[in-house]
Amino acid sequence: MNEIMSTVFGNVASEPRHLVTPQGAPLTSFRLASTPTRFDQGVQGYVEGSTTWLTVTCWRGLAFNAARSLRKGQPVIVHGALHVREWKDGERSGREVELDAVSVGHDLRRGRADFAKVLRPAGDRVLLGGTPTAGPDDAAASGAAANGAGAAGDDGVAERGMGTSDADAPDGTGGDVPEREGGAAA
Repeated sequence: MNEIMSTVFGNVASEPRHLVTPQGAPLTSFRLASTPTRFDQGVQGYVEGSTTWLTVTCWRGLAFNAARSLRKGQPVIVHGALHVREWKDGERSGREVELDAVSVGHDLRRGRADFAKVLRPAGDRVLLGGTPTAGPDDAAASGAAANGAGAAGDDGVAERGMGTSDADAPDGTGGDVPEREGGAAA
């Protein structure tokens, strides 16, 4: 298993495309643009280098989550197996750089994101004997629902269940509550 594992910082350059293969495997793919910047003494400022373009492919559960979470233009960090594929189309030919993603996340240096834990359906947690198992996700979901902190929606994604969005914050702060003296949140 000699694969080149790589981590790439960049921007989602195309709307993620979600599909299910004829074999039944879900996949989501998108183009990623990664442009390095460096400080240039001559211009006393940052200059951009040349952009590297990759096709990112996400499989199975990662495919569903990427399709629901990512949009064109968002900054992301992708870790996975790097491949270079040769292609030929009539008289044209070239190379395609591909990254089979193991993990994808928003680059929180450049923005913020809300996380929602995905609850797997019980059918995904079946023992070899055919008996469904109660996993940690089940206990968390039932405990969260009982406390009103969140429950699984129709799509299996845990909802925040707070009843208001950041824009609806009663103090008019947009959800960002300043810290009080002593470090305690208001």
